[in-house]
Amino acid sequence: MTTADAPLYTPRFFQVFAAVVLVMTGYALQFHFGQYIAYLGHGVDTLGKVLSLGMVGTLAIRLHIGRWIDRFGGRPVWLAGTVLFALSMTGMPLTRNFALIVALRMAAVMSVAAVLTTAAVFAAQMAPVARRAESIGTMGLAGFLGMMIGTTTGDFVFAGDTEAARVYYVYFAISAVCHLLSAGIIFFLPSDIVRREESPHPSTGSRPGGGQGAATSRGRKPAAQRGDRAFAGESGSQGNQADPPSGRDAPVAAASTWRTIRDHWPGTILLVGMVFSMVFCFQSSYLERLAEARGFKDIEMFFLIYAPTAMVLRVIFRRLPQRIGRSRTLVLGLLLETTGLMFLVGVTEEWHFVWPALLMGAGHCFIFPSMVDLCAACFPLSLRGTGTSLILGAGDLGMLVGFVTLGEIIDRHGFDTAIETLAAALLFATVTFAATRRDYVFKNRRLTPDPAPAKPTPVGRV
Repeated sequence: MTTADAPLYTPRFFQVFAAVVLVMTGYALQFHFGQYIAYLGHGVDTLGKVLSLGMVGTLAIRLHIGRWIDRFGGRPVWLAGTVLFALSMTGMPLTRNFALIVALRMAAVMSVAAVLTTAAVFAAQMAPVARRAESIGTMGLAGFLGMMIGTTTGDFVFAGDTEAARVYYVYFAISAVCHLLSAGIIFFLPSDIVRREESPHPSTGSRPGGGQGAATSRGRKPAAQRGDRAFAGESGSQGNQADPPSGRDAPVAAASTWRTIRDHWPGTILLVGMVFSMVFCFQSSYLERLAEARGFKDIEMFFLIYAPTAMVLRVIFRRLPQRIGRSRTLVLGLLLETTGLMFLVGVTEEWHFVWPALLMGAGHCFIFPSMVDLCAACFPLSLRGTGTSLILGAGDLGMLVGFVTLGEIIDRHGFDTAIETLAAALLFATVTFAATRRDYVFKNRRLTPDPAPAKPTPVGRV
């Protein structure tokens, strides 16, 4: 059996899937973190500052997460992250000190960053080459499922007296337990996860899809270094307009993280990651405040529609990136997300969440796997952890900017202005990305076929 025909959905895949469900359940519970800040007597502007400052730690370590995964393996990173998150949640209800709350929030967000980066790397490593975007997308179903369970659980926890201290002990304890349970699952993950290597062109060492090699003795740069229009591995199956993953085939020994990033700079996909995360800031932290300001408290309906929509569409269209290309799939998702944001303007009743949730759930379904895979594919396989960390780091920067900016806009101009600002930023990112990738978004371009993948190579550590 070739690696292209190798099964993707193995017991270990679903083992990681179950662990991700638990991690996201614990994390999605924190979508109600604003309730705790309100309980302490603070407003939306303070919430924005706490959330934004909490992202600083993640930005500081994000790129190192990839290096840690590349060097030590994913399992130790996952275990350390989940334990740190549980400790953070345990300490949160024990203090009212603002600085300590920020520090605990910072530790929690850093932990989630480490775990979700590891999950994305696991998903890519367990997949045949041409199905990596599908694997990442399917693993994302676990995230949506956890998001749905977590937000619903949060609504249940806060359905009664929100002024009682015991409610917050229960709230943070549930989050901690979810992460510890996920650590237990990953602890027993087999250590022979297979990474399917791309095959270099016979005898020439050239990149798949066009005979242009990596750095050569003549000093020619590989495609990943020559701008957005030449993403590494923008090749596809014969007759498709797809752009399957690639990157330099030989492992590259980078002297530093920054040199590695410079050598494999992925371009405007990072802008997309940044703005997409700003949108997620609103959903995860300010949507509950919007509902409260408009006279209805629960956000359960939004996420009970958003998550299943994303899950169902991701199953139905899991191979869409292979058929039309990751770039086109990403642009489709961004346009759906922008339209959904505009439907949030003027929401006054809970049922008004139906259309925004449908459109934004569909958008998320198409955006995330293609976005992550496009960025990671610019890096050689030995450095995919760094590539994955880079796009998620762009998201961290978006959250750092988004939490503070949205908090200030909401405080001064209201929720509708904040939503319109987000929609404009997302549309700008979409146009910019599509313009730099126009050969893969707009043109009916016939691309060269993929070479046969190489034999599986076991990953040294998990």
